[in-house]
Amino acid sequence: MAQPSKKGKKVTVAQVIREGERALNGGKPEKALNCADQILRVEPASLVGLKLRALALSRLDRGAEALTVQQQVCLLEPDEPKELGKLIQMAAAEPKEARTAVVAAERLRAMDPDDYERNKLLGALYGAIGWRRRAEELALAAAAGREPFETRRSKGEERLRVLKLFSIANGTLRYNPASRGSVLQGTNNISALLDREHVTIYEMPIESLDHKPDILEALPEVDVIYNAIADGDRSGEALSRSLPYIDTLGVPVVNHPSSVLKSTRMGTHMRLRSLDGVIAPRTVNLTAQVGDCSRAIRKKVEANELSFPILVRPRQMHGQQHLVCFTAPEEVHYELPAGEQQDLNITEYVDCSFHSPKAPHLKLYAKYRFFIIDGELYPAHCEISDQYKVTLENSLPIMNQYPAFIEQAKRFLENPQAVLGDEVIERVRAVLEATELDYAAVDFCPLESGEIVVFEANAAMRNRLAGRRLPWEGEAYVRILRAFHDLLIERAGVSGWDYRLPQPTDAEREGTVDQTQLVYDHERPKEPTPA
Repeated sequence: MAQPSKKGKKVTVAQVIREGERALNGGKPEKALNCADQILRVEPASLVGLKLRALALSRLDRGAEALTVQQQVCLLEPDEPKELGKLIQMAAAEPKEARTAVVAAERLRAMDPDDYERNKLLGALYGAIGWRRRAEELALAAAAGREPFETRRSKGEERLRVLKLFSIANGTLRYNPASRGSVLQGTNNISALLDREHVTIYEMPIESLDHKPDILEALPEVDVIYNAIADGDRSGEALSRSLPYIDTLGVPVVNHPSSVLKSTRMGTHMRLRSLDGVIAPRTVNLTAQVGDCSRAIRKKVEANELSFPILVRPRQMHGQQHLVCFTAPEEVHYELPAGEQQDLNITEYVDCSFHSPKAPHLKLYAKYRFFIIDGELYPAHCEISDQYKVTLENSLPIMNQYPAFIEQAKRFLENPQAVLGDEVIERVRAVLEATELDYAAVDFCPLESGEIVVFEANAAMRNRLAGRRLPWEGEAYVRILRAFHDLLIERAGVSGWDYRLPQPTDAEREGTVDQTQLVYDHERPKEPTPA
């Protein structure tokens, strides 16, 4: 080795490799990087040195540099699945390198075209760059290579057996850099949070019926069906496909597909427009769009006599990142990714801004969420921001700058009537009852007039016990999860038990959590505690 030690003894490349690996495993990426550089000074194309350098740079959050080095690794080891997987992860974490991740995932899939996980991963990466049709094709390929049932058996005494019905193709796959895996949108995450100690879950994609039509004859005995196909806009085809089968099973169903089918944005507007004190913004669909949609959007707005400002987003997408606001016809410029066809939703914008003595110089926006579970309302969160697209990320800084809003959000979770008033609560109840869903949620904003503006009402909203949440929301989402368990056992006609549920962190429970940061659970606790 070219580098002598302090005692004058020379060390070997193998010794430096071992030292670098120990440093990396011991949480010392700077030291590991130094070791990698020593190796590469002696052997510039050392595969071990390049691997060590890529991982060390990644741990140091030097993602772009790590990606470059990992590409060199894959040139030396072009068909090594593990290294291609690392390349995909590093590329997907860099906003400008999404297509590099796609290319690497294409190579990974080419090595085993029938592999379920590889098809799903590639579909998720295509979904991330807006190629929804290709994502759906790959999801169908994944469904064909998958076992008809995936079973998660209870760890202890089995008290409930649930068939989770979902769609792997007729939704939207997305890549999640935090979990380094694919996320199926168009559903919610509630089934992943069920009591693992006592609940057995059989998961069946509706697409399995295309490849294995006799699958229902092999269906294990279950107590209740949970339809996790939750988005009428994204998954209308899958919901329609399930209708001929679901009622033939003779098993109680939570969130029947026929009800979810009605919960599209247009359907929600039509069902809510007659409710007193409820504003459901007008929405129209623009179908089968490709390329530059600007002229088509302007014509659709004019033909339907919509008023500007308008909000435009792909029909299959939720989340504020996909939403664009145009205040006048001449501002409209909307272009889809090359080769992609999308249906668009065009919605009239309703100004929900308000001013508050708690922050007198700011123009503010609020978003409240309630769940309805078997007819009962459960407050979930209150977010206040200075941006019309209210999100977790842009609400937390404002609420920390003006702590009175944090107290307002906490009071809402403890006593929503005291914050909103009985009239608003009854209007929220009317909205959620109109969905005809057993489990659903509504996002809305109350106006000074006492009216409410409904942003969306559907079954696709997620439980924040898994994922990001504001520091004071954990207990509210535990209550929602417990109520969902109650709903399942009531429909199944089985006796209850003390559920073992994921819980907020100790710091959240004790009120010592850092309120300037989002709480982020990458996965549910390995050992849930009784609730």
